[in-house]
Amino acid sequence: MELGVRAQRKEPELDILDPKNGITTKQLINNYVSAHFKVKIDGKPAKINFLGFEKEDISFVSYLEIENVKKLKTIEVFVDFVTEIHDDQSNLVHVTYKAPIKSARLSREITSEIFTFGAK
Repeated sequence: MELGVRAQRKEPELDILDPKNGITTKQLINNYVSAHFKVKIDGKPAKINFLGFEKEDISFVSYLEIENVKKLKTIEVFVDFVTEIHDDQSNLVHVTYKAPIKSARLSREITSEIFTFGAK
């Protein structure tokens, strides 16, 4: 992710965990996520709230939510975190809407997934 953030900001020496000039790691990751993660609910773009992140070993786990979703039939998720830089990387996406949780592994070749839910 650091390489992706560096490319996005055109700052090849940027340290994502210790940014300078009043920028925080959370801001950097939020901006990167906003550019590389999109969601459509029933075909319409959704407003995504970035809740935060955790660093786990060599990975970042980002927490996002879409509020006030009453009913839906489909959620389309597009994500190309890191895969725009490294073709051997992938992104694991979990969608929580009622039950069970649905998941997909997205890659450079497959950047989006449509999750279908029964109408209730």
